[in-house]
Amino acid sequence: MHRHMTAIINGLKKLPGTQGSAVTIGKFDGVHRGHEELIRHTVAVARKKGLRSVVITFRTRYEDVHFPHPLPRLFPFEETVKRIKAHKPDLIVVIDFSPAFGRMVPDEFFQKLIECYRVEAIAVGKDFRFGRNAQGTASMLARFASTRKGKRIQVRIFPFLTYRKKKIATSAVRKAVLEGDMTAAERMLGVPFYYSGTIEKGKGIGRTIGFPTANLKPRDGVVVPRYGVYLTAVRVGTSRIMKALTFVGRSHLHPSVLIETHIIDFNRTVYGRSMDVFFLRYLRPVLPVRSIDALKSLIENDVHTARRIRIRSDLCR
Repeated sequence: MHRHMTAIINGLKKLPGTQGSAVTIGKFDGVHRGHEELIRHTVAVARKKGLRSVVITFRTRYEDVHFPHPLPRLFPFEETVKRIKAHKPDLIVVIDFSPAFGRMVPDEFFQKLIECYRVEAIAVGKDFRFGRNAQGTASMLARFASTRKGKRIQVRIFPFLTYRKKKIATSAVRKAVLEGDMTAAERMLGVPFYYSGTIEKGKGIGRTIGFPTANLKPRDGVVVPRYGVYLTAVRVGTSRIMKALTFVGRSHLHPSVLIETHIIDFNRTVYGRSMDVFFLRYLRPVLPVRSIDALKSLIENDVHTARRIRIRSDLCR
């Protein structure tokens, strides 16, 4: 069976050959359900019309260049690329926002798209902005396409998807994660919010009291969930999904921020392996603990709570 390969290129470059393209453009941070709709549509249109499907996204964002403290991403950029690749576009174009790129006026940016990709179809969200100072809008893009001489360009502007009567957006998912509302985050993302990384060796305190933990280090520039204890589901390497408890925050035993996971009924050493932690439910805030015995008692209660909650093994893809 033929395995689809997605190519990745950096920057707006003219593609060889004569094949036309179906294109979608955006930051796609988190690849939430609204983003997925744009990407799926672009891939489907390309297949139907015999075009190349192209997803254009940004590794360095406008805010990374212009703001001293940009809002954190939902996922590291490489994870965003992985989530886009899951939809099997032919090409992902990665742009680093630069002063030169930021100076392009809207019609110049549009012409560059046409020149590089021989665009025959474009899909964007209703709030899409482009060109110098974000002057270009989705409706302006549609006007450029309709007034252009030559081959007709099909433009599809997608309305917002909503959850709880509010727009599904990266900012809304980030807010849910920061508030510990993991149900809302999952409904907007289409999968539970998750944290991935390599398991690091901690101080070993958990193991001495019968609750060994697998530790992940928070990623720079990536959102950290509300501090507290969560019911989570984890995958170590390519293992089956396992039920777990995850502590996020600081303690007097460890002053820096921790993401510590105790996998229930699992006692193997897993340092150095990759792990995905899927956040399912916020159980409680971080509580002051003054002794190892008090910590042990607290974790025993958390494990008892976690055991009573059923989780679906298919909910984390």
